[in-house]
Amino acid sequence: MIMSVIERTKAKNVVHPRISSGIFAVDCAIGGGWPLGKPILVVGMESYGKSLLAYKAIASAQRKGKLAVLVDAENSFDPEWGKLLGIDVEALVHCIPDNAQDAYNILIEVAQNPDKYGIGVVDSIEACIPEKEEEGNIDDYNIGTKAKLTNAYFRKLTTTLNKLKDNRQKPVIMHINQYRENPGVMMGSNLTIPGGLGQRFMSSIIVSMKSPNVADDKLKTHGVATINGVTKKNKTFAPKKNFSFDIGLKDTDSLQIGQIANESSVFSVIKNGCLDKKDGKYYLFKEEYRIQRDVLIRMEQEPDFYEKCRILAVETLKNG
Repeated sequence: MIMSVIERTKAKNVVHPRISSGIFAVDCAIGGGWPLGKPILVVGMESYGKSLLAYKAIASAQRKGKLAVLVDAENSFDPEWGKLLGIDVEALVHCIPDNAQDAYNILIEVAQNPDKYGIGVVDSIEACIPEKEEEGNIDDYNIGTKAKLTNAYFRKLTTTLNKLKDNRQKPVIMHINQYRENPGVMMGSNLTIPGGLGQRFMSSIIVSMKSPNVADDKLKTHGVATINGVTKKNKTFAPKKNFSFDIGLKDTDSLQIGQIANESSVFSVIKNGCLDKKDGKYYLFKEEYRIQRDVLIRMEQEPDFYEKCRILAVETLKNG
């Protein structure tokens, strides 16, 4: 029995294939992108950028030709904002579940059909109401019901993902949750994550969003907000990595609304460590460029070339 399990484990590809988060700073913090087949948890207070990370991941998966599923328990998805972030709204499978059981079953179906789906996102766990609570009275005693249900879901999700043979075909499963205040805490943080402890133990990556910088002068002058976060847990890469990135909140000369300056961030890494200079010209991937900025211009114009540069930049930072 033991040997058969060992042989099955050996047969699996133990590397962690990844898909870009769509945000270069986040890619660097989590190890190159979101790992396939690993439960992911993104938590934070309101308006900290949790859904932003999820929407960019959906857009990134769609660019790879993957079918994306958004379980919108909050019924908060705005198609126009999604388009600005790169989501193909027409191709998106947008679900509004009746209760937590429906939401979790949809994600289990995504995990069970990796040949059909590439990413599943629930926004958010806190908004998923158990069927018992949905059908009962508002003052019914339901303490622990949601935690038991959520813990059971994470156990089944993990088992389902582990049974998939090809790591390269596994879907990304991302969960969004919110912090709540835990009354009566006198020492340490009084913040807690609703839905039970199972989500924290079973998630391979936990990203905690920090307070964004939306200074009035910066917003008026440059039209950008700075989003901040940290990887509180990461079983696929070094944890406790901070990240920060700017997003356009209105159209300006530097950034359009919804745009993230990924190309310039990648270019700053490429420029300092990867461009070879010979006879007054620059070389990257054995291709010749007259000036360094030509590389940035090509990245902005060619998504495939940008992806090659992004991977190179991430590996450069990981090895440096």
